[in-house]
Amino acid sequence: MNQTKTVGVVIPIYNVEKYLKECLD
Repeated sequence: MNQTKTVGVVIPIYNVEKYLKECLD
């Protein structure tokens, strides 16, 4: 049951990390 919650948290963090890397580049 907690898997959906985890995915909902991990995906935004992954997207933010990707966005930050693009900004730093």
